[in-house]
Amino acid sequence: SIAGNYVPSLYEVRHDEPCSPHGYTVPREGKDAPTVVYKRVVEDFGATNPLSQSCVPYAQLVHDRLSIEILRGCARGCRFCQAGMTYRPVRERSADQIVSSVIQGLEKTGYDEVSLTSLSTTDHSCIRDVLGRLNRRLEDTGIRVSIPSQRLDSFGVDMAESVAGEKKGGLTFAPEAGSQRMRDIINKNVTEEDLDRAAKAAFEAGWNRMKLYFMMGLPGERDEDIVAIANLADHVLELGRSVVPKARRGSISVSISVSVFIPKAATPFQWCPQLDYDDVKRRQKLLITSVRNRAVRVHYHDAETSLIEAALSRAGRDMTPVIIDAWRSGSRFDAWVEHFSLDNWKEAAAKNGIDLNELVHLPYELDWRLPWEHVSPGCTRGFLEREYRRSLEGVTTPDCTRTSCTGCGICPTLHAKNVLMGDRA
Repeated sequence: SIAGNYVPSLYEVRHDEPCSPHGYTVPREGKDAPTVVYKRVVEDFGATNPLSQSCVPYAQLVHDRLSIEILRGCARGCRFCQAGMTYRPVRERSADQIVSSVIQGLEKTGYDEVSLTSLSTTDHSCIRDVLGRLNRRLEDTGIRVSIPSQRLDSFGVDMAESVAGEKKGGLTFAPEAGSQRMRDIINKNVTEEDLDRAAKAAFEAGWNRMKLYFMMGLPGERDEDIVAIANLADHVLELGRSVVPKARRGSISVSISVSVFIPKAATPFQWCPQLDYDDVKRRQKLLITSVRNRAVRVHYHDAETSLIEAALSRAGRDMTPVIIDAWRSGSRFDAWVEHFSLDNWKEAAAKNGIDLNELVHLPYELDWRLPWEHVSPGCTRGFLEREYRRSLEGVTTPDCTRTSCTGCGICPTLHAKNVLMGDRA
């Protein structure tokens, strides 16, 4: 009876309507349970405590710093992104609250670094003011401010420079696709000119290393889009060498990290299959052979682990015994390649009557009921279908925090709204 809570025992799986091979989930007959469980939303994000950390561990952590969540949600609308759909609407903390919580948190913990976290930190409407005030307050203390997510434009570089000081190691951007056609399909809403301006500004400001994130196997991708990733990386490297003094040219480097597309629930690409395993390997080889410059380093995700990620993402309740049997066979810490065993997963799936390749590579029809639709972050099915169809046409959808409502359904469904502290740049 409490909104936002899902009780699995009150539901059952059916196959009596057009649906994926893994069925769809409905309330059991006679059970007073909602047909769809919608997420709950913290409407007044500013009323929550930014200092959620209560103790400092003795062990040194990877993220050994104070973290302050400065905003929640992202409305940029990338069609592959589950977090962008799940955490809507956008809600910002005020500049005063952010600055005061940073100062208080540093006093309580003794950390020498603070991270301003969110899905897109430099999208905060007051980020310039926040960083300026923090830099003045923390001057000569040795405390560093970091912003983990970077906008792919010169404003993002400007904000990165305002916190980097002399520590200009590397800067990271995520074009996601090498060609403009693919960026329009996924609704990335950035152009090669945006990347050029950002890269030029970064190299001129003193950065020597740049990392670019991409995906392969996106819906509608062709071989020329893979080659475009290599060409873009080569172009950024040459751009960097052209705008820095001759003495710095040898230190300029570009690395690219290319993951395999995973279709995610509650996104416009939830109906799309993952690229065939053999084709993933072929395109990875194509990428490597297409990079012309040795100063461009190429990293890509393992195709076998991506296969399991997609299987876990697309299945229903019938994947539960597969997970348990894989664990019983010794699957532990599978994100570490030395611990991962694809054979464990294949055997567990076969034991439970599931073909992993069929599960991952089967396109889902738009009129099918899907295994996860009884729990919802609030984006309507109609919006997701519309965004999928727009992707087929290469038509983009704007960010509603900078234009008008795009009709995702979050605000009326969850009785919430975007909360901005100012006008977004």
